[in-house]
Amino acid sequence: MPAVSRRAFIQHTAVGAAAAAWTALARGPVLGASPYVAPLARLGKIRSAGITDLRHGALVDADWEGRDRFARSGQLPLAVPLPQDVACYTIAATTGQRARPLRDRLIGDGLVPVDSALGRHDDPDRALAFPESRQWIGYGMNHLDLLSHRDVYRQIKRWLCGAENRPATSFA
Repeated sequence: MPAVSRRAFIQHTAVGAAAAAWTALARGPVLGASPYVAPLARLGKIRSAGITDLRHGALVDADWEGRDRFARSGQLPLAVPLPQDVACYTIAATTGQRARPLRDRLIGDGLVPVDSALGRHDDPDRALAFPESRQWIGYGMNHLDLLSHRDVYRQIKRWLCGAENRPATSFA
């Protein structure tokens, strides 16, 4: 999805709209104009630094060296592969009741597209090589459901108990 349309979609969700509004205030002249509210602007940028890292996929400090993390830039962060000596797993969700490629790409769980959650990327150097047995998609779930949905915990338990070759399927 083009960055502009993804940003527009996220900004129209409840969470995305609130985050976008707070980020705009923290970046803008409103909070920085008064010495009384300047500390709030600094707090906003602290919170926004983590969100900015997530949005751009920045994992290492070198991604921001010599750059303003809040300024727009077309520079991509360093590609960081999965560690070789760690078993890595990924969980994605989609609000759809079954796999639908277009819906999953555009909406996913309402915040993160399925391809992004599974580490897929058009550039093979940036794609994360999760084995198929260590990927799981929950259907009929949104982003916040990943925190407490029993099917998510059931899948994590399967992986922890060594049943990674038998992925569970979720239909909420």
